[in-house]
Amino acid sequence: MSQVKRKATDVGTSSGDHISKRRAEPLRDQSEAGTALTASNNDLERRLAATFEGFADGFKTSYRELHALVEELKYENKALSKENEALSKENETLSKDNETLVQDIDRIAGIRHRAPDVDRGLGNQLLDLRQQIRSFTFKFCVAKFSPASTANLPDYVKAMLSEVSAATAKHLKSTFHARYLIQAMIWRFLCDFLLTDPFKIWGDGIAISNVVSTIKDSSKVPPQTRQIWGTLTGQVLSTISGPRRARRAEWLRNLLHLIQPLVIAEHLNDISEKVESILDNAIDLAKNLAQSRTICFIQRKDCDSDENVSQVYDGEWMEVVEKALQSYEDIDFLVSPALVQITNSACEKLNPRLVLIKAEVCHGRGRNLAPVPSASCPTSQTQGHRMTSSGRRSRRVDRLDVVADDIGSDEQEENGEEAQSDDDEEYRNGESDVSAE
Repeated sequence: MSQVKRKATDVGTSSGDHISKRRAEPLRDQSEAGTALTASNNDLERRLAATFEGFADGFKTSYRELHALVEELKYENKALSKENEALSKENETLSKDNETLVQDIDRIAGIRHRAPDVDRGLGNQLLDLRQQIRSFTFKFCVAKFSPASTANLPDYVKAMLSEVSAATAKHLKSTFHARYLIQAMIWRFLCDFLLTDPFKIWGDGIAISNVVSTIKDSSKVPPQTRQIWGTLTGQVLSTISGPRRARRAEWLRNLLHLIQPLVIAEHLNDISEKVESILDNAIDLAKNLAQSRTICFIQRKDCDSDENVSQVYDGEWMEVVEKALQSYEDIDFLVSPALVQITNSACEKLNPRLVLIKAEVCHGRGRNLAPVPSASCPTSQTQGHRMTSSGRRSRRVDRLDVVADDIGSDEQEENGEEAQSDDDEEYRNGESDVSAE
């Protein structure tokens, strides 16, 4: 009995334990699941924290970079604003200059109705300079050189005179020609350095002149535009500057160097200011040539002739100031240049060109005698003499109007000078004729 009860008790106990175990298993599984969930949550929190921390660090870095970039852009924007302000001011200035330039172009383009087509101002200025040079030479320079005096002249003076005349010695010993030869030398100097290309007076050399010549000769631009541009360029250069002091001083020094050996000894200390005045007036003429509304130029030779070739007399642009010593066909030498106008103030070409002032030359039998008849109108004076293509006698006519078989010796010419007529004496002493012109 007791055994049965013990078994029953054991069975009961065993069943209770089994039930307890079965009830405990879900709780343990739940606990393990909770533990795993907690660990997963913790891991997620760590990962999220790490991610957020990375984002925060990246944001901080990006913010610093962005801030630096913003500051850099602010600096650049400030610099650009200053540059834009400067450009705006420059553009405003250029706009004003362009407006002025347009007005000037319009003013010059319409100048035809407000100004004469003939540039008399330049002609008068050339005449004034010519008279100034003439008065200077007649007052201060030697009237006649002996052979010894001629031989003692410096070589550079002889060289310059030989560029004017091929018979320097004969002309220097002639009372009629010595001072005219000196005038021709002065004019040659002024033309070479100032007047033939007036834009040479600006700058240190010929750079400005070359640029202006290149543009004015360009076929890519209409002639009227080129002429207007040249006029405006000359006006601007004349307004803002003149020749550099060093160049002007060099011109004055060289001109005095040429003239002094030809001056009367007692006047050597009196000529500096006179020569300086001649140079300054030549500079003013060059400025006005450069800025003239018309195209005018200084002419010393035919356009197709070489500078060193003797020239045939051409009454179209020459006039006789003194008779010749040498051949009758060619001029002895050119004393002063001509002034020729080739366009009017409206930039239209003149056809034919207009000779404002004729060149003065030593030629033929002088100013007051009738010209030699042409070959088309033979007379008793021309019959029996061979005529040249220009209609002049090829055999020389001397001062006594006698035909010679050859040029003759120096002695013959000296004798001819001593036997001058009253008309010839008027050339010697009558400077009044020259001044009147």
